Amino acid sequence: DQRCICVQTGSRFSRLAPDQYSIDPTNPADYDRLLAAQAKQAIEIDRIIHLWTLDPNERVEAGLQTMEHALERGPFSLLYLVHALDRIKRDADTSRTLLFVSNYVQPVLPDDRIVPEKSVQLGFVKTIPQEYSWLRCCHVDLAAGENDENAARVLDELAGTLGDEDVAYRHGQRWVLRFEEAGIGREEKQPLPFKQKGLYLLSGGLGGIGTEIAK
Repeated sequence: DQRCICVQTGSRFSRLAPDQYSIDPTNPADYDRLLAAQAKQAIEIDRIIHLWTLDPNERVEAGLQTMEHALERGPFSLLYLVHALDRIKRDADTSRTLLFVSNYVQPVLPDDRIVPEKSVQLGFVKTIPQEYSWLRCCHVDLAAGENDENAARVLDELAGTLGDEDVAYRHGQRWVLRFEEAGIGREEKQPLPFKQKGLYLLSGGLGGIGTEIAK
């Protein structure tokens, strides 16, 4: 019985109906216009469902255009939205919930298909609450082709009673990310898998660590 504001992607900011808007996902100013319009109507936004990276199809396509589309509607959109929310925040004690819903992100089962460009958004979802304590973020990875069931799952997660930050649904089961001790010290030592004159990429370590590892 709560009021819901629907926002779809478009070429510019536009009010399509009393509770329906269109914005350009690549334009940060459109997010400000959207939130300003809600503030003008004295609408308090406390829960947000981001669905722009949820692909309803079961087919995974690849290519440069697909990558740009995923980045624009995923991490870039999330970044613009959070910055806009921070600019209008009035009360530090007012908390908000952001549910970021997508698919083809988490390799839960052996036959799961993954879209790598979508995986970028996981880092944003996990770090945003560390910088903005008033914003609770949760990432939900759904299976394609289960629209009715997924709608109910999203509402359950939005209620916030489950409290998990990284969730996936597969074949009617709810999966949650957990960590356990690897026990590396108990494993037998193995020979280093390096080859003479081999080519290896060391990522990170610009402060000197990479050089020491290379040595």
